[in-house]
Amino acid sequence: MANTLHGWQRGYKGSIWEGGYREPGIAWWPGKIKAGSRSEALVATYDLFPTVLALAGAPPPPPGLVIDGIDLSAVLFDGDTTGHKCITFYKYPHAATSADPINLAAMRCGDYKVYWYVDGGPPPGIKPGVQPKDKPVVFNLATDWGEDRPLSSTDPSYAPAVKAAQAARIAHLATIEIVPDQNARGNDP
Repeated sequence: MANTLHGWQRGYKGSIWEGGYREPGIAWWPGKIKAGSRSEALVATYDLFPTVLALAGAPPPPPGLVIDGIDLSAVLFDGDTTGHKCITFYKYPHAATSADPINLAAMRCGDYKVYWYVDGGPPPGIKPGVQPKDKPVVFNLATDWGEDRPLSSTDPSYAPAVKAAQAARIAHLATIEIVPDQNARGNDP
């Protein structure tokens, strides 16, 4: 568990807490990226591939071919802070159980992170496991990036945060094709 008094984040590598996901990204390209610039854009490593494609001048993908991620050129070169509107937090790395609340555990939209499932090391008062459907756990990462103080369901920002995350969750799940869990096959070819 992280100590937020010293700027640390809750969680560990592989957990769904910010300490398991949030990492700094450093980009250096003299003459293209302004020295000393900084962005708080919500981005992910899967954005690197479409960014490299765009920088290389590759044509757009053919219709029907979906490439995960977004082109980060505007974030890198123009100081754009948009990035993703929402990012998913999966507990397991396969699509076979993507609709299961234990797998698609959380969604971050802007400053708010909504949890439908909480894994080890939650703050006091939060029980690990699947959260009640009508009361997911919500944190405002702008004021609590250590995820120590969940918002009360009576907080004025709670309901809009849950609504936005739930809409993004439904939209995201609609893009996933459920496939058999390849890891469950073991070493059987």
